[in-house]
Amino acid sequence: MVHPGSRWLAAVVLAIWTWIAASPACAEGRTLVIGSISPRPASEIREWLPFAQHLAGRLAADGISKGDVEVTQTAEQMAGLLRSGAVDLYFDSPLISLVVSDLAGSRLFLRGWKGGVADYRSVIFVRADSGIEDIDGLKGKMIAFEKLTSSTGYLLPWLLIAERRLVMVAGQNSAVTADRIGFTFSGDDDTTISWVLRRQVAAGASSDTDLAKISEDRRKHLKAIASSPPIPRQVVSHSAMLPPALAARIRDELIAMATRETGRKVLEGFNRTTKFFDIPADSARALEAYRPFVRSLTPG
Repeated sequence: MVHPGSRWLAAVVLAIWTWIAASPACAEGRTLVIGSISPRPASEIREWLPFAQHLAGRLAADGISKGDVEVTQTAEQMAGLLRSGAVDLYFDSPLISLVVSDLAGSRLFLRGWKGGVADYRSVIFVRADSGIEDIDGLKGKMIAFEKLTSSTGYLLPWLLIAERRLVMVAGQNSAVTADRIGFTFSGDDDTTISWVLRRQVAAGASSDTDLAKISEDRRKHLKAIASSPPIPRQVVSHSAMLPPALAARIRDELIAMATRETGRKVLEGFNRTTKFFDIPADSARALEAYRPFVRSLTPG
């Protein structure tokens, strides 16, 4: 026969262990997930994971136990993860971030210097000996964009052409009529530049920073025929599902990273980021002016 006191003691012990297991000190914290869109997920995760883990470590007192990286192929996939809260933070160029924001309700809240650059422009360029002087001169010819998720390699140059009320069609040179501009995708900036130099396409679109990196021997054969206003090099968005207090803590930690030696080292490995800071009011207004344009490109 079990003594009644033993049952009481067992119940007390069980209650104590239940309380301990449920306490914040013993409960497993949540994972902070940062997101990226890339056709090369493995290399992206290798590069971004130290950053995610470092940021998570700084947020341990806020219930964060580890950091992770989620990479998708498309803006729609990333928007779905942000909308559900499966991704907390999303780092990308401004216009594709606006596309994702329109789909997911995510909020742009910081900007960053990437590759040592605060702002950059989109440039539409041709061969210097092409005889093409402006965007109108591209009618009946082909332009190479980088990829669908590129702000300077696709979205901004598309807007520059659309503002001229010119019609663009996907296809090859043989399919382009004299009153339209044909377009194709190269996959990366270097390929775009090579295609223009080899006359595989009449024009290409890239950022001024990428064009500045090529050798003078190649650059002397190119000329710009149009360029966009400057836009921030990188912006940070957070999921609408992220608790406001945690979003504020993340903001503080991201801004503070550049003030610490360990933080600066981690930032250098994270796309050569220099620092994060609040989006100035004038930059926020300039970005919002693009929202109707990106909304017109958003499916549904």
